[in-house]
Amino acid sequence: GDTINIEAALYSNQIQVSFTKNNLLIRGINGRPRLEAGSLLAANTNGKAIFVISGKNCHVHNIEFANAAVPDHNGAGIRQEGCDLLVTNCYFNGNEMGILGGNLSPCKVTMEHNLFANNGSPANPGYQHNIYINHIDTFIFRYNYSINAIAEGHELKSRAHRNIIMYNYIANFNTVDSRNIDIPNGGTAVIVGNIIEQGQNSSNSNIIGFGLEGFTNTAPHNIWLSHNTIVNKKSTGSFVQVANGTDTLFVKNNIMAGAKTGGLLIGSANVLDSSSNFINNSVASVGFVNEADHDYHINKNSPLIDKG
Repeated sequence: GDTINIEAALYSNQIQVSFTKNNLLIRGINGRPRLEAGSLLAANTNGKAIFVISGKNCHVHNIEFANAAVPDHNGAGIRQEGCDLLVTNCYFNGNEMGILGGNLSPCKVTMEHNLFANNGSPANPGYQHNIYINHIDTFIFRYNYSINAIAEGHELKSRAHRNIIMYNYIANFNTVDSRNIDIPNGGTAVIVGNIIEQGQNSSNSNIIGFGLEGFTNTAPHNIWLSHNTIVNKKSTGSFVQVANGTDTLFVKNNIMAGAKTGGLLIGSANVLDSSSNFINNSVASVGFVNEADHDYHINKNSPLIDKG
C-alpha cells in the first residue's frame, strides 16, 4: 500500500531492485528519473532487470529504464513476476528486453502511454524484444509507442490468452527488427485503431503473426483487426499470417498499403470475415498527409473518405 517516489535525476550503474510487497505505487516525480544499468546489474547474482516486481497489483509510473544487460541476455527494464501489473508513462530505451513478463494465472498486465525503443540483444538475435509477455490471462496494450526493436526482435510479442492492442503506434523505421506484432500461441487478439509500420530493414517481412508457434492458449483462436493503418515500406512482405486452423480471422476497415509480395492474408481460418479494407501496393495511393514523415492522417482528396 505504499507510494515510493523517485526524484528526477540520472541514476547511473543501477543494480537490480526487487519489489516483493503488494499494492505499491512506484513513480518518478518532478520530471522523469532515468535508471541506467551498467556493470553492477550484469554482475548481480539474480541478474534479471532493473526492477523485478513480484508483488501483486503494483503500478509503475513515469520512470525511464535504460541499458539493462545481464549474462543470459534477458536484461529487462522491468521483469514482471507478480500479478496485475500496471505500467504508465514510462520509457524503455536500449535494454535487452523492455518489459519481460512471467507465466502467471490469474493475471492481467496493462501498459498505457509508454515508449519502447531500441530494445533487443545483438548477442542473442531474435529472442529479445521491445515487449515480451509470457503466458498470462490478459494483456492490455494501449496508447503506447513501440518502435525500432533491434537485433531481429519484435516490437510486441505476447503469449497471453487474451490480447487487447488498441490505439498504439507500432513501427520500425531503420533498425533490423522482426515482426511488428507476434501473437505466437493464439487465443484471442483484438487489434484496433493502431498505426503499424514495417521499415525497409526488417529481417522478417511479415508484419503481424498469429498462432505460428502452436495453439497452446485457450480456444477459440480468434484474431480481430479493425480500423488499423498498416503500412509496409519494404519492397517485399506480407501483412497478416495466421496458423492454419485459426477459428476466426476478422479484417475490416483497415488501410493495408505497400508491397504484399508474400500475400496479404496468409494461412487458412475456419471463418474469414473481411470487408471495407483499402488495399493497395502503393503507399502513395492512400493520400496520407506526409507518409515520408510518418504522418498518416489522410488528406482531403484521399480515396478513403466515406469508404469505411
